[in-house]
Amino acid sequence: MEKSELIDSVASKLMERGLGDSAISEYTQRLSEMIDGLSDEERKAILSGRISADKIASELTGDDGGEKAPDVPDEKKTEVREWKEPLRKRPEQAVRQAGGSEKRPSEKAHVEPKNRDVRQMRKKTDNTKYYVLMGSVSPFLALLMAVVLALLAVVVCLLVLLIPVLVVLLIAIAAVAAVISLVGVIYGVFQLFTASAAVGYYEIGIGLIAAGCASFVCILLYNAAIRFNPWLLRKLFALTGNVHTRLKAAFAQLKEAMAK
Repeated sequence: MEKSELIDSVASKLMERGLGDSAISEYTQRLSEMIDGLSDEERKAILSGRISADKIASELTGDDGGEKAPDVPDEKKTEVREWKEPLRKRPEQAVRQAGGSEKRPSEKAHVEPKNRDVRQMRKKTDNTKYYVLMGSVSPFLALLMAVVLALLAVVVCLLVLLIPVLVVLLIAIAAVAAVISLVGVIYGVFQLFTASAAVGYYEIGIGLIAAGCASFVCILLYNAAIRFNPWLLRKLFALTGNVHTRLKAAFAQLKEAMAK
């Protein structure tokens, strides 16, 4: 039997015992290292099939499985015992290192009473002082909360309504500036060829200045309506959620402190 065949057989036996992939990988890696560390005669004794894969899996997991080991010559018993001893050393450590997906029944038996004791301690906690304090200050807290929520609602409504107002104002300014600029440029060009050149240049300059100023104002309005206001709303909602989380944690700490 080859080494890989033996490891595959042991892996299938470990899978039948309900172990996870991480634990099986850890056990098979340990078995491979144990076999590599044996001498040639010891390796031949293991790979000869005298010890079944089920028995090796039982030694790895520390479970006998009800199977008796086959007869091995006296001169080989010492060799087999030497390589089996490292496998007996705390097999549950491999499971914890592999990710803790598998739990021994003994571990569950020790965890449940602790959880039960914690639940009983929480049930016995006296929160009378906390509830009395909250009941006495609840009118003031309710009033303060109503004022804060009203201010928040007003600010949110103003920011939301400001977006379409800024967009309409942007369109109006752009339209008026376009008309003024076109009229000034057209009238200036007409004056260049029909009247004084100075008047023509003056009118063209007025049209270009109006177009430039309108473009600058429109850019500001666009950024305020499309970028700044939504960003401000997001920050406002984030601040509200952060304050709610901090207040919840503060009340929980107060409740715990008054229960002691």
